[in-house]
Amino acid sequence: MRELYSGRAFALASKAAEGAGADLYVLSAGMGFVKQDALVPPYNLSVALNTDDCILLRSRAEPFTASQWWAALHEAQGSRPLAKLLSGRPKAMLVLAATRPYIQMVEEELASLTAAQVARLRIVGPTQANALPELLRPSVMPYDDRLDDVDVGLRGTRFDFAARALTHFVDLVGGDECIQSPQDHAKRVRLSLSKRRAPERLQRERIDAAALRRHVRALKKAGESKTSALAKLRRELGYACEQQRFSSAWEAL
Repeated sequence: MRELYSGRAFALASKAAEGAGADLYVLSAGMGFVKQDALVPPYNLSVALNTDDCILLRSRAEPFTASQWWAALHEAQGSRPLAKLLSGRPKAMLVLAATRPYIQMVEEELASLTAAQVARLRIVGPTQANALPELLRPSVMPYDDRLDDVDVGLRGTRFDFAARALTHFVDLVGGDECIQSPQDHAKRVRLSLSKRRAPERLQRERIDAAALRRHVRALKKAGESKTSALAKLRRELGYACEQQRFSSAWEAL
């Protein structure tokens, strides 16, 4: 998995897990629930509807949801992997750092957890707790754009927001001797962010697939590196584009 996931989000999550002495697993749209050192074949799938590789748009028969796809991925093992992990580690906390589409992918399984298991679950990423089943809402840590305050030292994109929140949360509670309540953890997050300010965000137009390919060709022809090309696309051309999406387009041309 390490070779397949080379972006900033995975690097931050890997570093946070290593610093906490914890295992890191990937919520994969192609492979399911996979430990970071597992050997897997190359793949390129997503459950985000605004990406070219969305598996939810590939059905020629009945449409299906992200949660149905997640269940199908694990049907052969006959297990719910998140519940199984929590059951096998009764003193561990599961910190789930994911974007909204991936939270939706595992939402039904999370909603089936016992109350005791939910008490050991923390979700960092989606800022709208009300969009989740009521049972899960206390598990959502109250991160928001104040995480981008320059003094926090974790500025980034919306795509890597969950990984940056994970980094902050692990630094905040990683030294605790026991797992405190979700309410206590949420209070500590709010207190930590209380003196921070969200920076003003530039409103950028999301670039469509055709325009992205056109600009990637032009930037490559101009001799730009992938990193400088993405920066130019965002800052000079004024487009919004996730790092992974840009990287896929870059490698495809």
